[in-house]
Amino acid sequence: MPVQEKDHSLKNYRVNRSRGLSRINERLGLGFPIVPMIRDLLTKRNSLDVLEVGFGYGHTLLELAWLFRDKKIQFHGVDKRPNVVTRDDLRKIALDFGVVSSSELNALVLPHIYSYDATTLHFEDESFDFIYSAFVVRFIERKDKFLEEVCRVLKPGGTAILHIGGEGWNYPFGQTTDDRRLTNYLNRFVLIHSNELIPLPIYLKLFNGSSFQFEFSDSLHCILNVTKLQKGRLDLELKYNNELSMSGRKLPLRNRRGQIKGGFRSVFEISMQNYDALFERGLLTIDFLKRADQYRTSSTYGNK
Repeated sequence: MPVQEKDHSLKNYRVNRSRGLSRINERLGLGFPIVPMIRDLLTKRNSLDVLEVGFGYGHTLLELAWLFRDKKIQFHGVDKRPNVVTRDDLRKIALDFGVVSSSELNALVLPHIYSYDATTLHFEDESFDFIYSAFVVRFIERKDKFLEEVCRVLKPGGTAILHIGGEGWNYPFGQTTDDRRLTNYLNRFVLIHSNELIPLPIYLKLFNGSSFQFEFSDSLHCILNVTKLQKGRLDLELKYNNELSMSGRKLPLRNRRGQIKGGFRSVFEISMQNYDALFERGLLTIDFLKRADQYRTSSTYGNK
């Protein structure tokens, strides 16, 4: 995307809220390029509604709005922080980041932006064709409610791409390491049953079916692809553990280099009924438990 009349006031913007389309694409990985995915949806329907959760200053939304200015697409953004307040703020940001030139500004259709906690999305059921979020979900405490809300507002045939956390997240099935850290893996969405760790990708397979399909990227990062197959709502049937859930720095969470990482480690307990269902459907087996000690001792993501 061409950069035009770039302003020198970018130093006034916080870097972690200024990410543009190229940075978002880099984080979501080669498997989920935003622009081709939107173009593919346009071949199947006449108009689209697109939502970014955690839009920061709206840099990416503005780039997309300009790129698809001749298409029937409405862009929306939700962010807990009121980084952008007025429509004039968005126009200034578009100029400062070189999304458009001053002569093109009137042709830019601005996205609709909202400031509130995304664990309750203020939209009707089946409102969006495409939802994406990068860098933000790791800070959400009730990740279960957020995922349920994303599934609720997706239209049938719609897709959501959600970056949940960084590398080293995918802990295996097995016993918890202790009563506080639970796992040496750098995971911010942890499921437990008694003193056993239940991998998130395996648990979500319980909910693959007539309404939803859940797949994780083969990227090092925790990136979830949600496809809504038909109308319906998701109920993950998880119990939030307030005592074990805490900020990454308080825990602390560490990466494989021993560095303390931020975000929020959300811990949920699964029911006995769903625990049994994992075995009944062959998603978990006793053989996994036999290999658990090997996984734990070979992990490089522990505290140092």
